[in-house]
Amino acid sequence: MKTNIKLKLAGFSIPLVPAFIAIIIISSLTLRSYEQPSIILDFDSVQNPEISFETIVLESGDNKIHGSAYYKGYLWFSTRTNPARVLKMNPDTLEYERIILKGLNDGEDLIVAKGFIWVILYDYPTKVVKINPDNLIVEKIIEIKEMNRGGSLLYEFGYLWAGGVGKLARINVSNSDYTIYKYPTKNQFHALTGGNEFLWGSSPNQYSGKTTIFRINPSNPKQYDSVVIKKIVTDDMTYLVDALYVGSESSGEESYIYKIHDNLTYIPVTTNERIKCYGIFQSSDGFLWAAYTGSPGTIIQFNKKFKLINVIQLPNGYNNANEIIFDDNGNMFITCFQSP
Repeated sequence: MKTNIKLKLAGFSIPLVPAFIAIIIISSLTLRSYEQPSIILDFDSVQNPEISFETIVLESGDNKIHGSAYYKGYLWFSTRTNPARVLKMNPDTLEYERIILKGLNDGEDLIVAKGFIWVILYDYPTKVVKINPDNLIVEKIIEIKEMNRGGSLLYEFGYLWAGGVGKLARINVSNSDYTIYKYPTKNQFHALTGGNEFLWGSSPNQYSGKTTIFRINPSNPKQYDSVVIKKIVTDDMTYLVDALYVGSESSGEESYIYKIHDNLTYIPVTTNERIKCYGIFQSSDGFLWAAYTGSPGTIIQFNKKFKLINVIQLPNGYNNANEIIFDDNGNMFITCFQSP
């Protein structure tokens, strides 16, 4: 199958650490193991589609993109820099403007909710920043005094949810009041998503090399269950139809994707490649997309039955695919972070 891909590269460099952002456009705790037999995805079974690309250079300092969204005809990015930045980018020209969050460091997740851009900061105490997308003015900073190392944001079930170390904050966006819920993990809630009336959270332990996946009742967040995955999982995961999909980013090991069912049984899917999966995303047409590290980076498209549709190896020099964003026209944008 021939697929035409238009790739746009935005690159930049900072002293001693050159890096690039590549943007590709394609028109109660219970520790249990419910692992099922694994599946192998063979990248060589699908032919690479044809790719054309053009480039643009970002200004120095707009590196370390960590969160992304599409809203009101623009791409939005947060950067884990000091100070943190938010970029508003035209998807056609890749020209952009920025807001520098003075005095605020390390922007992590970025989402759109109730007509505003929201960014959580990896800070102590955790802060959530509310930004007007029209004038790029910071309208509010919500300081969550009981939480540190904020890492994930989600708007679902009528609330804004913020994840930090061992805790979730359920925030009322109308008045910024919040309630804290504690969970038996000493690690950061790395990712949040919603699916089948549950709130799902991942909390990886860098020391044990394992991740706890929490399935939480959003109506009563004190009610939850969990399962332990034997790998460190990425900070971008998604729920499609009847299962949660996460990817592993454990260094030096075979890469895995996990399909986790509502009953917390899960299927490990290996690629037999020693590369990290930096995120699992879904498009509006019901396909799943995984972003992989490597030199160059790789993108795979598959369905919920793990049938490979496309394997896209990026051109040489476009390494470590990271974020995937879709616009209203079905185009896909990919950021790549690399240190050549």
